[in-house]
Amino acid sequence: MNTAWHNIRWLLRREAMEHRRLIVAPVLLGGIMILLNLLLLVSSLFGHGGRRIHFEFHNGSVLNMLAVNLQPPGPGHAADLGPAVSLLLLATLLLFALALGTAMVSYALGCLFEERRDRSILFWKSLPVSDGQSVAAKTLIVMIALPAIYTAAALVTGWICIGIYIVPLLGGGAAARDLIVQTHLLAISGLTAAALPVYLLTLAPAVGWLLLCSATARRHPALMAVIVPAFFAVLGGLGLPNPAWHLLVGPILPTGFIRALSALGAQGGLGPALAAVYRPITTLDLWLGLLFAAVCLIAATLYRHRFTTLV
Repeated sequence: MNTAWHNIRWLLRREAMEHRRLIVAPVLLGGIMILLNLLLLVSSLFGHGGRRIHFEFHNGSVLNMLAVNLQPPGPGHAADLGPAVSLLLLATLLLFALALGTAMVSYALGCLFEERRDRSILFWKSLPVSDGQSVAAKTLIVMIALPAIYTAAALVTGWICIGIYIVPLLGGGAAARDLIVQTHLLAISGLTAAALPVYLLTLAPAVGWLLLCSATARRHPALMAVIVPAFFAVLGGLGLPNPAWHLLVGPILPTGFIRALSALGAQGGLGPALAAVYRPITTLDLWLGLLFAAVCLIAATLYRHRFTTLV
């Protein structure tokens, strides 16, 4: 057991070195966002001859614009500023979620396929490393390492961007602490971290399917990954059962997190929001999805072990 875990840790280091761009990408994305917000702040302060910061946000069906002068704000300004600050954090989380999805799909589809294309699989098979350990290391990268890095980068970036706009208001006497409390920024951040493990469990079937396609496809793993769900989508359009949607496509949408945000805003407490986040654990679909993911990973391991198909 110790030897197996030692090999997996060594394989994890190797994956991190070979796919360093996926790990550096969230840091670069966060740096670009922070720089753009700094430039926007400087432009707002000095670019138009007036000292004001503009926040735009969409609330329901009404588009509102708030111009906050860098003077001692009125008592209602913090409440007016709240939706814009919350939207800034949620927009940052959405942007990093899209980047994370792209990174996970790119890595899962290519990690096993590229080893067959560049013939490096022959080298790895000559080492005392089992195919199961290789697949396990790649699964840990795509299911744990990448989501943890991107989520941490998203939260840090979001808070820095919020601070960029709040700090000037602090000098003018703005109640930044009250603003953070009223907008539930800490609760949203905690909810994001709490929702990540459950969301990854719901993504497990899709990740397992992508790794299976990467291990077995002869030419285009992305085409193989899409064509099977597309076939079941056609069946669903004809009124026939469509398990591919429930196992592969449906869980990609973070509906549980959206419901949790709605519960947080409506009831103002973490309890109802966390209940909405962890509700999928009690459903049969989640456990069937995990079973499907395990079958896909076992199939990928067996195929890699028995058929060294070079492309």
